Amino acid sequence: MLSRGDARHLPFRAGIFDLVLFSPPYYERRQYGDDRRELGHEATPALYVDELLRVLDECERVLTRDGSVWVNIGDTYAGSGGAGGDYSA
Repeated sequence: MLSRGDARHLPFRAGIFDLVLFSPPYYERRQYGDDRRELGHEATPALYVDELLRVLDECERVLTRDGSVWVNIGDTYAGSGGAGGDYSA
C-alpha cells in the first residue's frame, strides 16, 4: 500500500502494517514543495528531531505488535559523501 502525504498524520488505521521504512528528508537539505512546514525545515536541529519523533510515534501507531520500523538517515553536514561532499574535514 503506497500513499503520499504528511508522515506525521498517516491516513491508516492502527496496527495494520508489519513494516515501515522511513527515509526522512535531511535537516535544511531539501524542499519538496512550497509548504515550509514540511519535514526538514524546522527552525533548529532540536525541533527537527522532535518532528522525527512525531513521525516515529505515528509509525508505532500503524505497526502491528511485532512490526518493525527501519529508518534510513544520513549526515550530509559531516562530509559523509555524495555530490559536493568534502572528505578533507
